[in-house]
Amino acid sequence: MFNNRLRWFILGWLFIITLVSYMDRVNLSVAVPLIMKEFHLNASQIGVVISGLTIGYTIMNFPGGFLADRFSPKWILVIALILWSLLTIATGLAWSFASLFIIRILFGASEGPLGPCNTKIVSQWMLPRERGTASGLWLSAMTLGMVVGAPLSAYIIHSYGWRSVFYIFGVGGIGLALLTTYLLQSKPEEHPWIDKHELAVIREHNYPEKMSVQKESSGKLLLAVFSSPLAWLLALTYFGLTALYWANVGWLPTYFVKARGSNILSSGLYSALPYFSASLGPVIIGALSDRLFKGWRSPLLITVSIITVPFVFIAVNAAQLETSLIAFCLAAFFDFAGIGLMWALSLELFPKERVAAASGFMLMWGSAAGILSPIITGVILQNTGSFNHAYYAFAIAALFSAILAVGLLLREKELRNLKGLTGAQAGVSGS
Repeated sequence: MFNNRLRWFILGWLFIITLVSYMDRVNLSVAVPLIMKEFHLNASQIGVVISGLTIGYTIMNFPGGFLADRFSPKWILVIALILWSLLTIATGLAWSFASLFIIRILFGASEGPLGPCNTKIVSQWMLPRERGTASGLWLSAMTLGMVVGAPLSAYIIHSYGWRSVFYIFGVGGIGLALLTTYLLQSKPEEHPWIDKHELAVIREHNYPEKMSVQKESSGKLLLAVFSSPLAWLLALTYFGLTALYWANVGWLPTYFVKARGSNILSSGLYSALPYFSASLGPVIIGALSDRLFKGWRSPLLITVSIITVPFVFIAVNAAQLETSLIAFCLAAFFDFAGIGLMWALSLELFPKERVAAASGFMLMWGSAAGILSPIITGVILQNTGSFNHAYYAFAIAALFSAILAVGLLLREKELRNLKGLTGAQAGVSGS
């Protein structure tokens, strides 16, 4: 049916699910000015509300990855999608600061398994030489979700009020969950549409060195991840890169309202440009790592992390809106390219039976940055009346990631030499 390309359809479906997930996130950031007015919230309080999502998200990142390694990532993903869609609807029913905060924590928790489940499915379906591109593609849906979601949310809110956007997006998510039960399978051999030739190719490239590996006990899996220096290095590097990303998710539309004098509708449109630029980063840089760099991820990771820094400084200090937008777009492109490379690295540095748990552990630390970034931004805004110093801190965090990534470079080189693999075949088992 798919002429030996069913795996790309599966990847495309993960892209769609992730797209919807991030449309469901950005609608709150677009609605922030109206919610602040209706609930009489200050900048610090709304920063706490925004962080509520990432509090729940952080709590469930590692457990979600652990469950994806132990059970079916497809069904964990379906359950998560139904739950977060119901909680999207519930966000529109909020009546106070406390209710909004609690709902957003639960919403974030329901989305926690998404990244690890995607990574687990990619590890089962995609060939090693395709993993940089594949990771970049599904990750690009995060920011494309904001590209689509920000102006669409702005239009719905402008036309029908802020509560309506949560009802519309929530109902759409439930429909997507029902389709997912039919179209998605965790493993190639489970899908009724798989072609025999494609299945043979996937098995040849993904399984031969791991066929004798027995499924680990829960205790051994937990110990293997939490005691791994490599897992901690990956997690802390990811923490630094995601600080800027989460600040933009929570505050970028409001930045354009408060710092650049835009209205609600314009702020949604302006915010879409850096989000679109960010969506290109992991796709372009991920494909380069697969082809031009022959599977090497960490040299590119160091490079894009360093390049992010000056553009952040330019973005908040530029006198003209146009210059600020261009700088935000470039900073988002390189920062999110680094995030995409991190997911590709997690696929290569850990064996298949641990990859979801390891990526969930990494994501948990990135989500911790998501808790801190909106709060830090809100506090600094309330006390200084400016976003600048918050963005300076996030630029320094990206530089911190570049320094830590040197350790990943050394480990990647060590594992490739140990296995004697060329770049396109570097599906290395390690911990």
